[in-house]
Amino acid sequence: RSGRADVVTLTVGELSPDDVSELVSEKLCLPRRYASELADLVHGKTRGNPFFVIQFLRSILQRKILTYSVRHRRWTWDMVAVDMQMISEGVAELLVTRFSQLPSSLMQTVKIVSCLG
Repeated sequence: RSGRADVVTLTVGELSPDDVSELVSEKLCLPRRYASELADLVHGKTRGNPFFVIQFLRSILQRKILTYSVRHRRWTWDMVAVDMQMISEGVAELLVTRFSQLPSSLMQTVKIVSCLG
């Protein structure tokens, strides 16, 4: 073993409004016509950044803005509350939470690597 590893760079571009609509529709198991308003708002807040889209959806789910209604038998949300969410706060909060759950040895490595840019 030489200690070398092959590194593959995968470039992911922005998601189009249609891509976000499809993702939201599939994740919530809803027809696009029901999910389109939420998808448009999510796309606008995240500018189609795939990472931010997923993190934003997780954020509104954790904050109980996006909930499953047993009565309606589908996912529901408060558009005003979704609109009021700041993407930077939600993503930053989720990242801090995730980093705090890492083992200390891995967190130390992340700290060192972050200094490299």
